[in-house]
Amino acid sequence: MDFSVILPTWNVQAHLENTLQAVRAGAPKKTEILISDASSCDGTQALARKLADRLLLTCVPNRGLQLDCAVRASSGKHLFILHADTLPPKNWGEVLLRFWRDPPPQTVACVFHLEYDPPHWRTRLISGGIRLRTRALGLPYGDQGLSLSRETYERCGGYFHIPLLEDVDILRRIRRLGRIALLPQAVRSSSRRYRHRGPFRNTLLNYWFLCRYLMGESPERLWRRYYDQTSP
Repeated sequence: MDFSVILPTWNVQAHLENTLQAVRAGAPKKTEILISDASSCDGTQALARKLADRLLLTCVPNRGLQLDCAVRASSGKHLFILHADTLPPKNWGEVLLRFWRDPPPQTVACVFHLEYDPPHWRTRLISGGIRLRTRALGLPYGDQGLSLSRETYERCGGYFHIPLLEDVDILRRIRRLGRIALLPQAVRSSSRRYRHRGPFRNTLLNYWFLCRYLMGESPERLWRRYYDQTSP
């Protein structure tokens, strides 16, 4: 198996079908799609059974746990971690196959540019800021579609079982092993949270949570605060 595409889900029926169809349309022949669901109460699981190759269930929403369980159950040489409300490039499989045939020196992972759907000048500014952060700090967002080898996943210790900021946690450990390349193609993520709170307020809120995490606050406590403050 060339690729294992892994999506963590929790009540994402509104977005999942489009994402899975886009993943399937651009997938190389030797690709498996795994959904790791946190006991959704909408139609997420029905869509996953219909459109994915495998559905795994956890009792509670914990994205780190969901992702690690799915990786352990997968068989691909390379992993592609994608959020359920994020559409990959149409030719994502071709792009990643080409990248992994001849990766740049000291590069152990890659992500895509991030754009928001529907586009707006405010979200374009945010996308530009994310691009600068990725290039300057080597710290992309989990929304950007992370690809890495299974070997790198094992070497960095994999996803820890934390419910929030699991992407920051694993990316910091991956970065110690080598570079994270920023691919020129873009994934398109839903801007629903930015529409609800406003793009700049939501961005500041995200950085506030990141700072609290880096200062040592527990991901479990931050998860409770995050969903109290950002739920539409």
